[in-house]
Amino acid sequence: MSLTFARYGKDKVRVLRVVRNGDWQEIAEYTICALVEGKIETSYTQADNTCVVATDSVKNTVNVLAKTSPHVLNPALFALHIALHFVTKYDHLSKSVVELQ
Repeated sequence: MSLTFARYGKDKVRVLRVVRNGDWQEIAEYTICALVEGKIETSYTQADNTCVVATDSVKNTVNVLAKTSPHVLNPALFALHIALHFVTKYDHLSKSVVELQ
């Protein structure tokens, strides 16, 4: 048995951050869908979940990056920051798709 395609992650992650700059405040509020792809076929074909990044870990990572990212006010850069985090942190992941609303 072989698996040709698998993508998973977390959808509808709500984040809100207030960025304060002196008397000026900006708000970033997003609903985020973060999905990953990579060498995860053993979780489907051999019941071996050691290669799986838990979906709650994906959600928690998005929340931490929403709090710490210098790019949170720029949606495109913030989405790129999230996607790059997953493919650089986990060697077995080759692609990350992040959508922000």
